[in-house]
Amino acid sequence: MTLIILPLPSARTYGSWIKIGKRKALIIATITLALVVEIDEDNKTVEDVRTCLGSVAPTPIEIKKIRKKVIGKNFSQLDFSQLGQIVEDKISPIDDIRGTKEYRKDVAKEIMINALEEIDAAWRSYK
Repeated sequence: MTLIILPLPSARTYGSWIKIGKRKALIIATITLALVVEIDEDNKTVEDVRTCLGSVAPTPIEIKKIRKKVIGKNFSQLDFSQLGQIVEDKISPIDDIRGTKEYRKDVAKEIMINALEEIDAAWRSYK
């Protein structure tokens, strides 16, 4: 490989990455969430969204149902709790030394809500 091209996100793209783990220095996480939201040119409507989680299934996963629920909707009218519940319902974590499946489900919902709130604050400050 000699070249990798990564497109720059638009100025209307907002993101949040959250890692939950025992220590910040360890690479092993109890759960991770990456959320990227692109707002349309009207600066109100969600044009694209990606929600991915790690340590909640055998491999990292994208919660595609979030895309179906959010794209085309006004960002300020989204129900963050409902979207957090979708994340909780769509993951299949296991019990291990880092946490129980119940803990991971609860935390997944909460960090999704936190990520949406973080993006909402950034979006409102840009508006």
